[in-house]
Formats: sequence, C-alpha cells, structure tokens
Amino acid sequence: MNALAQQTVGRIVAENLHTAKIFESYNIDFCCQGNIELAEACRSKGLDLEEVIRQINAAGRSQTRGQPDFFRLHLYDLTKYIVDVHHSYMYHLVPEIESHLQVASGTHAKSHPELKEALHTFAEFKDVFFRHMRMEEEEFFPYINALAQANVGTAPMPPPMKMGLSEYIRFLEEDHRTASGLITKIKSICNNYVIPSDACITYRLFITQLQELEADTHVHINLEESVLHPRARELEQELKS
Repeated sequence: MNALAQQTVGRIVAENLHTAKIFESYNIDFCCQGNIELAEACRSKGLDLEEVIRQINAAGRSQTRGQPDFFRLHLYDLTKYIVDVHHSYMYHLVPEIESHLQVASGTHAKSHPELKEALHTFAEFKDVFFRHMRMEEEEFFPYINALAQANVGTAPMPPPMKMGLSEYIRFLEEDHRTASGLITKIKSICNNYVIPSDACITYRLFITQLQELEADTHVHINLEESVLHPRARELEQELKS
C-alpha cells in the first residue's frame, strides 16, 4: 500500500496546507477527526484512494514557499505562528462577520428569518473561540514555551499545570469540537453558503467571509491537534523522565 495511504489526514494537511482544499472538497474532516488514516477516510466516503493520492501529490508539487515545517519548528515559534497568523485573523474577522450578519439579519428580517438564528449561533461561536484563544495565550502557550526553554537549558522546568497537560489539552480539544459544530450549524442555516438571489451586498459579503473563516478554523484546529498538542505531550514526558 502507498505510504501516503497510511498517513493521517491531519498530518498530510499539516505538512502541506494546499491539501486542505482537497479534503474540504470531499467533506473529509481533517481538523477534529484528523487522526484517521487516508485509506480509511477514503473508504468511509466511498472515494477512489488512488485518485485522492494523485491529487495530494499534485498539491505537493505546488509552491509551498513561506510555509514552515511545523513538525520541526521550535515550539516557541510554533505557538507564535498560531497567535500571529490564526488568532490575529480571528480577532479581526469575527467582529466584522458579526457586524455584517447583524445588518443582513435586519435588512432581510422578513425574507430570511433564519439569519436571526445564524446570528445567535455565531455569537455562541465567538464566545467559545475567543475564550479558548485567551486561555491558550494566557496559560497554555506560556507553559509550552517554558517547557521548550527548559529543554534547551535556558530556564528551569516549570511547575506543572493545575489540571495537568493532558487534561488541559482534552479540554481545549472539546472547545475545538464545539466550535467546529457551531460553524457546521451556521453553514446549514445559511443553506451551505448558497447566496439567494435577493441578497444585499452585506449578505453576500458575510457569506464569503464565513467561508473564509471556516477554512481557516479547520487549518487552525488541525495545526494544534496534529502538531502542537502531540509535541507538547511528548516534550513534557521527555523532561519528566
């Protein structure tokens, strides 16, 4: 069997972000279910494994300049990348989407009453993910960075996290599933992002932004679950032994 077939879909995306669109097109969840092997993912979806591998290999030939090797990146640089690229993007885009959705739900109150539900669900998503990012920035990432410093001898081993690293990660990954589920619900409420013919400019804008947010959220979650979390667990165990 092709070695790629036995690789997890999460790792494939983490190694080459260009492949995310391939999995998205086949509705394969590479973020919250990224630990499934490619062969099994294709089998469960009734897909031609060889054709999917061909597309992945073609994506691998795409230019990837500027994409770090996340599996080799220093943990401090990895957490900084997540904050600078994904958290910053969220802090900027989410309030914009919320504002545009508020306007569209008012303008189309009679013709598209479902937008009120979309607005409520989006507010839930914002609450969950903003709290989640603050926890990472204030507690989780500093602990990982302290582990990385201890590993190179520039600082002592940090005191353990109150709930333990594995339990903390489990809590964070539950947030990921909640947030991903809310995005899926919003997508369903918004008719899978199909823009109705009577949509105003603001309606069209927030739909486009929602699609961008969904794509970034999936990559963001996968980067943490397929790369950061396993590496953090491994490093803490290594330093404790």
